[in-house]
Parts: sequence; structure tokens; C-alpha cells
Amino acid sequence: MLQVDGSQYICNSLITAIPGVATDCTALYKRGERTSGIYSIKPNGSEAFNVYCEMKSDSSWTVIQNRVDGSLDFNQTWESYTNGFGDLKGEFWLGLAKLYSIANQADYILRIELKDWKDNKRYIEYTFTLGSPETDYTLHLSEISGNIPNALPEQTELRFSVMDHDNATKRDCNCPERYSGGWWHRACGETNLNGKYIKPRSEGKLERRRGIYWKPQKGRFYLIKSTKLMIHPTDLESFE
Repeated sequence: MLQVDGSQYICNSLITAIPGVATDCTALYKRGERTSGIYSIKPNGSEAFNVYCEMKSDSSWTVIQNRVDGSLDFNQTWESYTNGFGDLKGEFWLGLAKLYSIANQADYILRIELKDWKDNKRYIEYTFTLGSPETDYTLHLSEISGNIPNALPEQTELRFSVMDHDNATKRDCNCPERYSGGWWHRACGETNLNGKYIKPRSEGKLERRRGIYWKPQKGRFYLIKSTKLMIHPTDLESFE
């Protein structure tokens, strides 16, 4: 296995080697790569690291989170969420430090793809900015498109919180400890895509709230079966 920042990813033999390491998956796409898979990238000012690139018909996305079957425990520490954990061929969290190194290069779009337990697929896209480690990777969002009601506060400071590093605004409640996993919280009870993998038969509202769910400010509570978070630059023509 290949060790990356203390997290186990997959064997070197499964990594596509590209001469002259690119800055992200979009740069690889512009060089002619069209096969989804694991590549090495080197964002400006960063060390090289491996990512999963999802190649679509007209663009490429750098995947920062993938959850499909509950095989990986996402109730991890601040250090793990910073450095990344999991298997890039399966379930994983890329890491806040790596996400920051990519997003700090240009303006990016965040795309969230969701599938519920009836296999309905939905998505939503935002323009976003991500703060430095000194801000606890504060996230600011602005919705641009999608077919599911927005559930993440826009134009609001969302600090990333984990059980051992709680930065939620509502400090009388440790959101990650109460609801599991690490996420950008404003207050407890909001959407959390890094919660415990829970199937619909789980009983009790509190237990379901520990799971992966999408909760619009006005609307129903969606218990989620699979999630994928991806980014690519807003200006695809000029990005190199």
C-alpha cells in the first residue's frame, strides 16, 4: 500500500503516471486525459499528491469526497480530516489541506451529487471560497444550479468542525460529537454528509441525525445513500 500523509491509499501500480505533473484534474483533461481514475497532481506551491479524477464528456472534476456503502468510518479526528483518509478507489475524504491547496489556485465550483435510498439522484453546485488552516478552513458558498433544495447556508462563515476540534458557532453543543463525523457547521442540526452510514430502517430521529443527511431550511429531511463532492475551476478556458 502507498502511504500518503499517514493515510492508506491504493498501490502505485493503479496510479496513472503523467509526465509533468498537472495542477488539478482539469489541467489533465486539457492535456487529453479522458479516463476516470487516480492521477498525481501538484497544485501551485504544494507537494504532489494523488487524487481521483472523474472525467465527464465536457470536463473533469477533482473528487474530494466519496461515500457509497458505509465501508469506511468517517468519524475521524481533526488530523485525519486535515490530511485525508480512505481509499481513492472506494470511500475516501481527500483532506482539507489538499483541498485548500487546489482551491487556492483559482475560482472553483463545488458540485455535490447525492443519491437517496430510492436511488433518486440529485445534485447542487456552488461557487465557493475556502479559508486557510488558520481559519479552520472556513467555507463560503453561493448556489449557482441544481435540482435539490439548497441545504447549506450561503454567504455565511461555515467553519469545519470535528469531535476533537469543534468550531461550530453554537458552542453549547459539540456538533460532531452529537451527530458524528466532521463537517462545515454553523449550528447543530444542519446538513452533514460525513455522518454515520445509516440505513432507513434505523429507528429514532436522533439516530438518523447521526447519519448522512440533507436538510433544506424549508423542506423534508433526506437520508442519503451515497454522496460525492467534486470541484473544478469556474474558468475552464484559461486554467492551466
